[in-house]
Amino acid sequence: CHGDPASRNQRRGWEFRSRRDRSATPAGTARYRRTVRYPTIAAVTVATIPPGLFLLAIGRTHRFARRSIRRPPAAAQTAVVFGTQALADRPGPVLQARLDHAIALYRRGDARRIAIAGGVPPFHDGPSGGHDEVAVGLAYAGGQGIPAEHLIAVRPGQNTREQVASTKRRVWDEGLGPITAVSSSYHLLRIAREARRRGFAVEPSAPPRRLDTVTWRNYLSHLVVDTVAVIWYALPAGVSRRIDTSAGTFRHLVLLAMRGDVAWRLAWQSLRRLTIVTGEKSAPDG
Repeated sequence: CHGDPASRNQRRGWEFRSRRDRSATPAGTARYRRTVRYPTIAAVTVATIPPGLFLLAIGRTHRFARRSIRRPPAAAQTAVVFGTQALADRPGPVLQARLDHAIALYRRGDARRIAIAGGVPPFHDGPSGGHDEVAVGLAYAGGQGIPAEHLIAVRPGQNTREQVASTKRRVWDEGLGPITAVSSSYHLLRIAREARRRGFAVEPSAPPRRLDTVTWRNYLSHLVVDTVAVIWYALPAGVSRRIDTSAGTFRHLVLLAMRGDVAWRLAWQSLRRLTIVTGEKSAPDG
């Protein structure tokens, strides 16, 4: 009743040619282009938005860093130095640059006292690691003629978040604001945003000597890592606080690997030592 197979094949061939011919018309071509173009545009948009937003975030970190160097800070009661590597008998070069900048602010009358925030890295690498950043910083500032009554130890401070929290408790809550935050330029946006989340404000100020960003490779490495850290700190505290970001952990070794200071193998090996933090750390105040 449906005809012989040859007739059915002929009808199917005519229907196929008819659809192909219709698609060859301008209207059919336009429909075909829309069918292919719109999903492609959507896929490209979805694929490029995250990298684009990340590049914008890096640009914001860079602009904040430049401004913290070029713009002189307003007068403050306390200049808070955010710690970094301390050697056995003296501050590391970057920490010394931060301390010298705070001491210059003090001597100009732009700060009445100096607070030093930091911790003790959980790793020991001969003379280059595992030393108390606060104790070394206080000894250095005292040796530069800063009276002991104008120096404040800010602990605990194993990472930037802890240092900001301790700054609020030891400085801001004691009525010793306004505060000038002294650190490397790329680091100051993270400090300022974390302080804002905790309900106080800091004036950023970076030393003009950029010892840890003398090459573009070093500077870009710091920008990328610190931009990731800014985003990480913006996550809910229950998420971001569960991963240890103190000195010697994966985040710091990735930065060193990007700069070419250590092999990537060491950075990946540090993942085996990844510490899951289940609660707030505590340490006696200094």
